[in-house]
Amino acid sequence: MNWWQLLGWIQNALAAYYGVLALITVVLVTIAISAGWRRSRQLTVDIGAAIHTSPLAPGVSIIVPAYNEEATICACVESFLSLRYPRFEVVVVNDGSKDDTVGSMHSGFDLVEVPPNHDLALVTKPIRAVYRSRVMDNLTVIDKENGGKSDAINVGVNHSSMELICVVDADSLIESDSLLRIIEPFAMDPDKVLAAGGSIRIANECKFDGGQAIEVNLPKDRIPRYQVLEYLRSFMLARLPLGRVHASVIISGAFGVFRRKELLEVGGYDTGTIGEDAELSVRMQRHMLEQGIDYDIAFVPDAVCWTECPPSTRILARQRARWHQGLSEFLWRHRKMVGRPRFGVLGSFSLVYYFLFECLGPIVEIIAVTMAIFLFSIDYINEQMFLLLTLGSVCLGLIQSFGALMIDALWFRRIPRLRQMLRLGAESLLEMVSYRWMAQWWRLKGQVSWFQRKHSWGAMERAGLSTGGAGGARRPSGTPLSLAGSGATQAALEIAASLEEARAATPVPVLQRAA
Repeated sequence: MNWWQLLGWIQNALAAYYGVLALITVVLVTIAISAGWRRSRQLTVDIGAAIHTSPLAPGVSIIVPAYNEEATICACVESFLSLRYPRFEVVVVNDGSKDDTVGSMHSGFDLVEVPPNHDLALVTKPIRAVYRSRVMDNLTVIDKENGGKSDAINVGVNHSSMELICVVDADSLIESDSLLRIIEPFAMDPDKVLAAGGSIRIANECKFDGGQAIEVNLPKDRIPRYQVLEYLRSFMLARLPLGRVHASVIISGAFGVFRRKELLEVGGYDTGTIGEDAELSVRMQRHMLEQGIDYDIAFVPDAVCWTECPPSTRILARQRARWHQGLSEFLWRHRKMVGRPRFGVLGSFSLVYYFLFECLGPIVEIIAVTMAIFLFSIDYINEQMFLLLTLGSVCLGLIQSFGALMIDALWFRRIPRLRQMLRLGAESLLEMVSYRWMAQWWRLKGQVSWFQRKHSWGAMERAGLSTGGAGGARRPSGTPLSLAGSGATQAALEIAASLEEARAATPVPVLQRAA
């Protein structure tokens, strides 16, 4: 085979690669539109109200791993304690912070030390002390030696008492009804739903009160605005359609719910990986598939968690490299599932898609660009063909951005103003020819780090969310901390039956734009 034959073979392979990617993109957009419309019909019945008023709702343990969160921990925990849900507890795990995170909570919630739980299912770093709040009967604070986010979550799982585990970041805010929304799949199908994830939205420049977004603004700086588009594409055009066809891969570490029983069965979070959220999701699904147990992973797009994104390329580069390294890690760990029909849609499609188009994407993209420039420089490809390939690549990205914006505008409306939508649409073109290439380079660095077996999380610098402030009047939960009842499954079935009756009796009105 001579060089020209090799170049021809590579060109054909790249053409097939991008052709398949374009086809999959169109299919995912189509499924996402259908899933968004279907979810909008479900929202015409206030399912959350039925769960909220039922004493049979499944209990939820909200686990909050915290590291150096002194400045914002009280405000965030207060927002978690104010969530609209009938029975839950908040377990904050201080992972050996170097600042006064625990002291801040002492003054904010009047903590008193209590004996630790000695019946520990998961092995973790040593615990220094366990505290309970005198003013909030469903708040527990655990101080432990530093061991990383996964280890902190495992400590929280050990000290949790409810049948569902909800993991949230300490620097995030959850909308007041979002816990009700994300628990809905468990109430509707308690024996099948294994886990559920919500949407993550960018909070930079937004204003909050009690965990609720009272003013949604686009970030002033361009880099955070590009991330708004990134997050929209990720959740609206990947997790929404994959969840619709029962092929979800990732439950976001910032806001996800798992059944505690199965979480313990697989050994909790893996402390030796960077992409702990995706790795756990795949491991739990693998466990169910190998046991021959039917299950589902739900994605609830209207269960929203707001988080601050990196404002600078320096911090963002580390985050994106770390994410891509985590993606490579969990795909390698579960490589025997990739392309295997015995693992259902997860193995035969989802993991194949993530491997070919997410994991290998930066490598293929750089090869494609390098080859196109080389062939153009030696006149092997004419200007018209070069321009056509470039426009094709840009159009594919625009379909993804505009599709995500359209789905949000039609059914979820977390970007409320039309001019904000138009601005994001206009900037998606600039993002395609600038930010996209930086992101691909950062992802490639993450790939190299994985090959080199580096294992570093890095630091995330934050400006802090604009909230109503910590230390305000705390609303009592009205719900004492209690162990989950043994009749939880039957209770959830009764809730599901009542919800189905409500849906059957309620006509679906014409969709109207939310105020």
